[in-house]
Amino acid sequence: ALCSLLMASLTGRKVTIPLSSAPGSLKGLPQKLTLQLNSLNSAGVERCVGQLREKINELCGSHDSTAGLIYRGHPLADDQSLEDLFSHLHGNNSPPRVIVFNDQQQGTTPFRFFPTKEGKTLTIDVRLDPRIAWGYTTRPDDDPVTQTVRHARAMAPELTGYLLRWQGHTTTAEAADDETVIGAAEVEEDEEEEVLIEVNAREVASVPVHRYTNLASDLHLAVVGGVHGNELTGMEGAQCIHEYLSDSANCRLAQAILASATVTVIPCINTVGLAAGARCSPTLHSKVLRSKAPSSSGGGHRVVVGDHQHGSFFPPRAWQDPNRGWVTNRTLVKELLERTLFTPGSAPSMVVWNHDWAIPNGSVIARGAPKELYEMPMRQIFAKHYPSLTGFGKAYEHVITRASDEAEQMDENSAAEEGRARAKDWKYMPDALQVVHVTARARKCSMIKF
Repeated sequence: ALCSLLMASLTGRKVTIPLSSAPGSLKGLPQKLTLQLNSLNSAGVERCVGQLREKINELCGSHDSTAGLIYRGHPLADDQSLEDLFSHLHGNNSPPRVIVFNDQQQGTTPFRFFPTKEGKTLTIDVRLDPRIAWGYTTRPDDDPVTQTVRHARAMAPELTGYLLRWQGHTTTAEAADDETVIGAAEVEEDEEEEVLIEVNAREVASVPVHRYTNLASDLHLAVVGGVHGNELTGMEGAQCIHEYLSDSANCRLAQAILASATVTVIPCINTVGLAAGARCSPTLHSKVLRSKAPSSSGGGHRVVVGDHQHGSFFPPRAWQDPNRGWVTNRTLVKELLERTLFTPGSAPSMVVWNHDWAIPNGSVIARGAPKELYEMPMRQIFAKHYPSLTGFGKAYEHVITRASDEAEQMDENSAAEEGRARAKDWKYMPDALQVVHVTARARKCSMIKF
């Protein structure tokens, strides 16, 4: 409770911001969306509209436009305070919504926005729509907005009693408070809305760890899945191992394993990435947008990232690939591995990193593990389930052994030598595995990566 109170004092209270999208503007996101953001940033400074705009731009991945924001018929400026604009909306069941549109000309937009008497915002496209002009008699001096209004009246004259009149010019996005408009709401009342709450990534990073302890054995085996949050088959494989071990009474192989070693199974170490369907992991003190309601398909609350942010080329801000740049890596995955697996006195003797079983060129990469433990059994498995030749007749090398002294050389050489060692081994052994091996070799820890 004390920690929660301290965090609240640093981030301020939540500000509720209801958003609606001009058609397609909230790309990859629900078109009716409510954000609950902290009113203060990590430095304790009040957040403004400019930061909201940046967040929407990041999620939507727009490179040729920015998020235009209209509230009650008026464009929002970057220096306006979120707290001042939206703090009064808390608890309002039907608040006015911010209209989001693609502002491709940085202020000169294809839309005009007019406020209604109810405080809502009406959007009218000012581009000439040939579907409106065709089949209807229009005056030569009619502009597109007037044509849109005339078309709406012609199609539904019975609505004029409550859709009200439109008066004014199309040269401005603003209108007088007593000016009335005609049209329809941008978002239907029954359209599904999603509420996203800004939380610390740690709140989502709950990682199940299953440990089967054998006090009579010094051997400690570990299986880790989900280093990358979108590699589901690796997680399923680790989960299968846990299920076999937990039901060892009905599995002779599980009995033999548990009679010989302590086994730790972590089906998914990157639970935030899994909740987002993303490869990368947030860094230690970053914030994420978490759904308020659990997923309808089960699996808890989802974390929302942009459609373009699921891979490693354009990760969300303050996220990193947990399998790259391990020395400078500050991800939650690295911290959780250090806390749950590589603790002093209990580090495993061997770790199996279960990534994805790629078809057709899956591989097992081993470093520091005796060949007799894995080579022949793994070759037999691959021969049974995987092709042996590529389409060009080249043999697949499914089982790869890397000498442990290469990792030691990395630890001992200069920065230039380290760079050459990395380049030599990059194809088969990424930074994370190399450096973890260097860290763990004093504990006689070997690695197998799938």
